[in-house]
This record gives sequence, structure tokens and C-alpha cells, in this order.
Amino acid sequence: YPFPDIHKKISEFCQSNQIEVLDLLPVFSGKDVSKLRLSLLDQHPNADAYGLVSEAIAHFLITKGWIKDSINK
Repeated sequence: YPFPDIHKKISEFCQSNQIEVLDLLPVFSGKDVSKLRLSLLDQHPNADAYGLVSEAIAHFLITKGWIKDSINK
């Protein structure tokens, strides 16, 4: 990960200003990033990566009580 210092500064800023933060870095930690991008030449996320992100966002929103878990109810 090429931006750990910037990542930390943004997280600390948000926390110190009571801004909710969903850190997506752990979602990708330990994953084979070559399988989460479009191709060897295009490092944009593929459908699998977007699936991981959308699950993390949904879980975060449900946990915060900002949306209801309509799938599991």
C-alpha cells in the first residue's frame, strides 16, 4: 500500500472532528490484489473488488443503524 501516511492523517482528522469513517483498507488486507483489478495493465477495481467494498459499506451502514438489514429479516 503506497499511502500509509496519508491514510493515517485522513483517519485521524476525521476521528478528531467526529466524522464517521469506514476504513476499507482492511477489506483488501491479505487479498491477492492481482485478482481484484481489471487486468495487469488496468489497476481499477473489478467486480469482485466492488463486491467486497459494497458488502463492507452495507455492513457499516446496518451496524450504524442508518439502514435496515432487509436481506436478513
